[in-house]
Amino acid sequence: RGEASRYRLRVILDRQRSAVGVERLADVPASYSVTLNASFVLSEFETDRTLMTGRAFATASYDFSSQRFANLRAERDADDRAAKVIAGDIQTRLAGYFTAQRQG
Repeated sequence: RGEASRYRLRVILDRQRSAVGVERLADVPASYSVTLNASFVLSEFETDRTLMTGRAFATASYDFSSQRFANLRAERDADDRAAKVIAGDIQTRLAGYFTAQRQG
């Protein structure tokens, strides 16, 4: 049987994609950049009192090709890479917050 939740973490993501380079002869994008912006709020589960807020962002790029499936896969991989960076950033900030709470 699990322990009751003490905290709630809410994360809101905003995603943007933009062309980075253009092939000169074909006039089509050669690569894209995906940017994820995250806003997060840590609160107490019982009272909904805000304990910490923050923002994090990450960008990942991928090459564009003539193969549709390869492009979809490359874009998804770029999303995953950017999301992992954001998750690591948020995890580090939360660890710092909880460490400071224990010490103070």
